[in-house]
Amino acid sequence: MAVTHTWSVVRADHETATNKIKSIHWELRSVDGDHKAYSCGEVRLPSSVVLPYASLTSSLLVKAAHNNMKTNKDTLQADHESKIAISKAGSIQHWTA
Repeated sequence: MAVTHTWSVVRADHETATNKIKSIHWELRSVDGDHKAYSCGEVRLPSSVVLPYASLTSSLLVKAAHNNMKTNKDTLQADHESKIAISKAGSIQHWTA
């Protein structure tokens, strides 16, 4: 199977005085069968980025997060693929309750 990556926005914080988005809380979930990887973070948008609150979509927020992340989205996805490959190889054991 191939690894499937899903990016989503958990929350977007906006400043009520200006009605502009200040930060985006994101998550990346990657799956290949029973093997999974997860990352999350927050991106603070520079004042030059204008995302009016009234015109937001999930797709627009994900794109804005990608464009303003310190770590490139492709690098994060490659890291997840590496973690999943290690998990599939059986070199990591997971404890569950």
